[in-house]
Amino acid sequence: MKFCEKLQKLRKEKGYSQEQLADLLEVSRQSVSKWESGTTYPEMDKLLMLCKIFNVTLDDLTNDEVTDTLIKEKNKGTFNNIIYAILEMISKSVSMFKQMNKKELSKCITELIIVVILLMFCAIPFGYVDDLARDIFINFGHKAYSIIFSIWTFFTSIIYLVLFITVLVYFFKTRYLDKFEMKEVKEEDLLSDDKEIIEDHHEKIKGSKKEHSFILFDVLGSIFNVVLKFCLIIFIVPVVVTFFALSFAFIVAIILFLKGITYPGIIIILLGAILIAGLMMEISIRFLVNAKLKFQRLFWVFVSGLMLCSIGSAVATFEFAETEFIYTAPENITKGSYDFNFVMQDDMYIAFNYHYIGRNMRYEVDNTLGNNVNIVANYYDDYISLNAQESDDKEISIMTWESPYVFKNTYRLLLDNLKEKKLYNYTELYTVELIVRASEENISKLKSNRAKALKEEEEREKVELELYYQNQNQFYVKK
Repeated sequence: MKFCEKLQKLRKEKGYSQEQLADLLEVSRQSVSKWESGTTYPEMDKLLMLCKIFNVTLDDLTNDEVTDTLIKEKNKGTFNNIIYAILEMISKSVSMFKQMNKKELSKCITELIIVVILLMFCAIPFGYVDDLARDIFINFGHKAYSIIFSIWTFFTSIIYLVLFITVLVYFFKTRYLDKFEMKEVKEEDLLSDDKEIIEDHHEKIKGSKKEHSFILFDVLGSIFNVVLKFCLIIFIVPVVVTFFALSFAFIVAIILFLKGITYPGIIIILLGAILIAGLMMEISIRFLVNAKLKFQRLFWVFVSGLMLCSIGSAVATFEFAETEFIYTAPENITKGSYDFNFVMQDDMYIAFNYHYIGRNMRYEVDNTLGNNVNIVANYYDDYISLNAQESDDKEISIMTWESPYVFKNTYRLLLDNLKEKKLYNYTELYTVELIVRASEENISKLKSNRAKALKEEEEREKVELELYYQNQNQFYVKK
């Protein structure tokens, strides 16, 4: 293909008129017309500017053996071209709306609203799919359900949004924008036939103000490009972290599978999630370096990832259905016991650092203890350590903290339970049962003193909160 033919095709593909391209090159429209007719040939500096405008190499533009198909294929799918195509479509849409009369504009808006309403009804089947997924994922337990269902709804929302925008843009382009472009091309061809009229017209407006709409869009495109790439840099960090975290979890799941913990559904889900995370990471990196996107391959990778997640979810549903959930501590773990003895004081009360200890505390009357208070603590000493001490304000503090081997013990216990397809309430391993033995009079004092201490603590917190708000108000008044 000759240079003149390639130049004309590239110009029309970009949506430029001869005059708009001439303004960008700072030459006359007649010069562009002569280049496209093959009468003259541009100088080297203009050729380099044309290469930059059309995003092609000098060889692509001047070598007659390079076809327009090769040029288009070379630039297809790059990030800059995608951004420019979006801005170019916006520019053409603005031009089209400016040239429409009130009747045409009203018709266009009405049809777009109808399409939007129809597309909104398409959200109904997506809602049914989400409800079905909710019924499946609810069997995984509350925490797992919250995470998995959130990921599921995120992906279904993305799919619906892409479908919504694609259909709406396709309708608008085929129904209005393509017709507008064909009309512009016909008008341009008619004007090009009468060169004398065009030359006279160009001489009259030569000194007038040039239109810079496309230059403006080039600037906006560059700014948008920089902002979007900055956002991608921020976005890609958690994507990369997620990808490696999923990969680590996948390796762990494989190792556990080899150890006899047979939950292949989780492995399949992780594999699908890795594919999708890797896909997002690849797209982000290709956008950053403006590399070509292979849409067909990316599409099939995305579909494969979704299918693996769906298949894995179905398999995991049956696997967890066979797993027995027991809401008590594991039966084979025995509790340790520890006794504390104190001499009763008038203001003495019992305090503890975790509120759930109080739910497992009970009083037993034993008048034989006289003025002594006996506290028995039953707890899982493989998982927590416990101590009790009397402070200066007559407070008996029951303090607990995790055992140094808690992770190792929990890991071994969980592996053994999963092999048996059983899951327990492991939070019970960190609870403490307190039995307070004292005379009836002393038990009454302990309860009364504790209620008094809680009330004083509540009033103290209330005063501190009021002081905090007063200080905040004074700060804002000063500002």
